[in-house]
Amino acid sequence: MKRTFSRCHIVAWLAVALLTTEISRTGILYHFLQTPNHANTQQEALLDINTSGSDASNQSLSIRSNTTAVNPSQLPLENLLNRRKQCNPGANQPMERVLSFPNYANASSYWNYPSSKDDTEVVCEFDKDRPSAMHFPHAMQQLYGCFSLWQEYPNNRPILLVSGQVEKKLKRNRFLAGIFQLFQSQLEVDVLSKKKYTEGRHDKGEQLKSQRLEISGGYILNQAMQLNHLAANEFQLQNNSTHSCLRNKPRIGILNRRISAGRSIINAELLAITPTIEGRSHNNSVVVEYFEGLDFIEQVSFFRSIDILVAPHGAQLTGVAFMNAPCSHLVELFPKGYAIPDFFGSLAINSGNKYSYVYMSENSLRSEQSASFADRRQARSTNLCPSPSMMASILGELSDSWRTCCEEL
Repeated sequence: MKRTFSRCHIVAWLAVALLTTEISRTGILYHFLQTPNHANTQQEALLDINTSGSDASNQSLSIRSNTTAVNPSQLPLENLLNRRKQCNPGANQPMERVLSFPNYANASSYWNYPSSKDDTEVVCEFDKDRPSAMHFPHAMQQLYGCFSLWQEYPNNRPILLVSGQVEKKLKRNRFLAGIFQLFQSQLEVDVLSKKKYTEGRHDKGEQLKSQRLEISGGYILNQAMQLNHLAANEFQLQNNSTHSCLRNKPRIGILNRRISAGRSIINAELLAITPTIEGRSHNNSVVVEYFEGLDFIEQVSFFRSIDILVAPHGAQLTGVAFMNAPCSHLVELFPKGYAIPDFFGSLAINSGNKYSYVYMSENSLRSEQSASFADRRQARSTNLCPSPSMMASILGELSDSWRTCCEEL
């Protein structure tokens, strides 16, 4: 069930925390008053308050998970103080809009399928030996590619070659389990082991015709709209995207990560109630979501319900192909020292959406790309604290672009 914290609850929580820190002369309010470079408005001072801890993913304006939501206004005062985390917005580079990633623009260049007019099937082989092949977003690099390949030969029988053991491991991920169900039910994909598929064929002198997609660094995807349509049919999803442009404002959402997982927007919930941000969103409401514990249907439904999505880089963006192209927009945030915009950026663009990213550093991305592997590995876990004024400016610009796009349809 979706649980929502009211604005009153959050304001009450902030008031208690601020009052306590004023009395003790420590914490947020004292830090704000003593730091000249800090936020220059009361609203931005309030945005310094957040929670920390392993259960931070349960504290949001909109949460659907297998755990119980925590209402900050109902926590003991001691817990509030222990769990509060300061958040000082740092420097960032201007938002970069990307129109295309040329290396991933032509899907057909990634396969050389040995087809002939006499073929009745098209075989895509899942390569378990590729680096990180079993990691959810990298597995979807191959599966999105297989879908694109099958769409090139719509009259042929689609076959996915993957061993039973690998299939079982992949299906432990709830998103991947949904993808397999979608492929098998809507596309009538036969999922077979290589051994089973080749039984009897060698005796007849038949050669195995299969395709392994040599993709690295990004995504290829054709016919994303068709994929979205098939998902809606299979899982009877509410059609909440068709008439998106009939609204007077876009639906803005923040897809966040747990603080303990790294690359979390630690002031996400408070960004969502910043007047200059929430005022840009449909019904003056910004949704903050976490995907821990959510299944394929819940994740896809969220993507279909959002027009402008703000998110830190992470595996939770693997389903961005289900957003409402062509006017929807993904804004991806990267921490200082770690940025790979062509990964999920190529997925967003190739599925018909728009894409921008923000590099959270005082230096340009190009000047810091030569960092060592160890430095990049450490940087990739850095949590994020985007400036409310910066995010308000970005979302204002993208809201206007969304409206222009809708008017041109």
